[in-house]
Amino acid sequence: MMRIRNKTLIDVIAQTLQEYNKSADPSGSIPYEVYTDLAWGGSIGTPVFDEKFKVGTPERLRVENRYAAEQTGNSIEYNNGQLQNVVGKPCN
Repeated sequence: MMRIRNKTLIDVIAQTLQEYNKSADPSGSIPYEVYTDLAWGGSIGTPVFDEKFKVGTPERLRVENRYAAEQTGNSIEYNNGQLQNVVGKPCN
């Protein structure tokens, strides 16, 4: 993973998403993990993603479903019963 001043590209993307969302979440109530999951979601289907998140692991399912929830605007539940609720608002 590419590093930028001791931060990975994923960290930079996650922080940018969090900063962008400050108007919708001024109190910062959305967990940082949501932003890192979205950052990782952009790499689904790449060798780096497959190496980091092994098929069938709870972490991979969490990232895939977080990304799918935000893309579709629908909450998604995965196998272990943990619900991924949409936190973003659609762009119209």
